[in-house]
Amino acid sequence: MSRAHQYVNFSTPPALQAAVAVGLGMPDGYFSALRERLEQRRNFLLGGLRTAGFKVVDVSATYFAVADISENRFGEDDLV
Repeated sequence: MSRAHQYVNFSTPPALQAAVAVGLGMPDGYFSALRERLEQRRNFLLGGLRTAGFKVVDVSATYFAVADISENRFGEDDLV
C-alpha cells in the first residue's frame, strides 16, 4: 500500500489536489457557465482559423481545435 501511495503522490501534484477540492465545493451553475464560455471561445478560435484559410475539423463535443495545415503556407515542413 505504501508503494502505491508513493507513486500516486508523484503523479498527482498537490496544487491539482487542492484545485479539485475547491472545484468539488462549487455550485453546478459555475460549471454550466464555464462550459458555455469555453464553447464560445473555442468557436471564436475556429472561426478565426477558418477565416485565415485553415481547414478545421468540426468538434462539437470537445474544447480542442484541430486544423489541417497541409495546404497552408508551410509546404512539406511545418517546422519552418
